[in-house]
Amino acid sequence: MNCLKFNAIALVVGLCAVTANPAWARGDNVVTVAEAHAEELKASIDRGTDIYRYDQAAWHTTDALREDVANLETSGIRGWVVTEVDEGLLVAFWKESDAGYEAVYSAIYDGHSVSARRIHQASDAALTDSQVRLIEAGQVPDPRKLKRCTRERYNTVIMPTGKPDGSIFVYFLTPQEEAGVIPFGGHYRFEIIDEDVHEMRSFAKSCILLGTPSDDSNKELTAMAITHLLDPVPTELHVFAMLSALKPLVVFTTSNEQTWQVYRMDREVRIEAMEP
Repeated sequence: MNCLKFNAIALVVGLCAVTANPAWARGDNVVTVAEAHAEELKASIDRGTDIYRYDQAAWHTTDALREDVANLETSGIRGWVVTEVDEGLLVAFWKESDAGYEAVYSAIYDGHSVSARRIHQASDAALTDSQVRLIEAGQVPDPRKLKRCTRERYNTVIMPTGKPDGSIFVYFLTPQEEAGVIPFGGHYRFEIIDEDVHEMRSFAKSCILLGTPSDDSNKELTAMAITHLLDPVPTELHVFAMLSALKPLVVFTTSNEQTWQVYRMDREVRIEAMEP
């Protein structure tokens, strides 16, 4: 086993290129998740999967937008809003108007392809109340006050929390700048209620990048590993990173000295505790 060391400020992360299937990848030595963490783990899986879905929808429909709208510079588009529809995820690219906000372009991404591509006219540019609420929630946090890990603009994901209070999650995510290199630092979540910040958190104490080694073509990296200081379980950002990298992720949570595996099997995302 050959290991690459990543030193991110005071945090040292070992990332190993495994040439054979390790025991944890085969499902050996995996214990049942403690009942005390079951609810947290389900939230991490659900939210992380949704972040990935929303991010993918924005990416693929942005490609369609560039193909369909000739003059993006003069379109007035300020952002996008993603909502669930029967066919998949509807992404509406919006601009400000006298009435508040209106759609310029929209399309649906179903996880495989983009459909229902539409350039809106004034007569059909109105957004739903739900779309407007999401847009307005996204305007509440000020990303200029956040510690940045890159000069690139944050990717944003805005989605309902699913809580009875009607709150909304606004994520600011450090973008992936290089193929195969995944940022684990510089991600933030705001919970917005009635256009006020109810709660805010970061997901790492430093800027961390993990990537596939490019200097050894004879060995293929089959997993990533990271130490996590802030939570007793992997978070939605660990799930999002695993899905983005298409590689299993091992997370060591320091508060309870527990090692977890985050992976996908048969299209199902799983987080499982490993035996010491």
